[in-house]
Amino acid sequence: MNNRLAANRNLHLHYEPTYRGFNCIQSRGPLIVEYLDPIFTVIHRALNDHPRTLVVRIDLLFPRFYKCDDDNSVITRFIEKLRYCINADCRQRRANGARVHDTRLRYIWCREETDESDGHYHMLLFVNRDTYFQLGNPDSFDKGLAGMINTAWAYALRLDHWNAIGTVNFPENLLYHLQERSPDFAQVFQDVFNRASYFAKAKTKTYGNRYRSFGVSQI
Repeated sequence: MNNRLAANRNLHLHYEPTYRGFNCIQSRGPLIVEYLDPIFTVIHRALNDHPRTLVVRIDLLFPRFYKCDDDNSVITRFIEKLRYCINADCRQRRANGARVHDTRLRYIWCREETDESDGHYHMLLFVNRDTYFQLGNPDSFDKGLAGMINTAWAYALRLDHWNAIGTVNFPENLLYHLQERSPDFAQVFQDVFNRASYFAKAKTKTYGNRYRSFGVSQI
């Protein structure tokens, strides 16, 4: 059953426990169809780029003293900086004599607001598993994929590393290894879509403001 969202008549609500044959999260209320479809697209494009894909689930938080942008420029700065850090890391590793696979960064994000928070972002990142197969130290601002994520968010917030400590949350079960020829591929794909479907829930999102509440990487 699909109904239009009252706050935005261009969006349609999905109430069923599955979508396109895959389980989706329904415990937080109906999901938005126009968000579910791009989620599928990003996952498939990531696999077309890299048949062995690492998926990373993170939360991007604002410090209490931070004045939130009234648009999504902060998430744009984060993505641009993270791409820069990844490219620089690959160049440096090659310069040091390592064999490094190319990687394309893809992503899915949503912005939510609650009574306790002015806003935060949930995000899934997709990279080549042959380039990065683990996260690294989540407290680092220096090395590894986690270090680049922390550095990119601090840059996006325009904060030094000291004031940005704790603004990236690395939740439990944050890594997924999507490998097309792996025997557990179908189950991992299901797990990734189910986790990402949370981003499509209609609740805790703002409609009609200058900033969007959902976004994905393009071609």
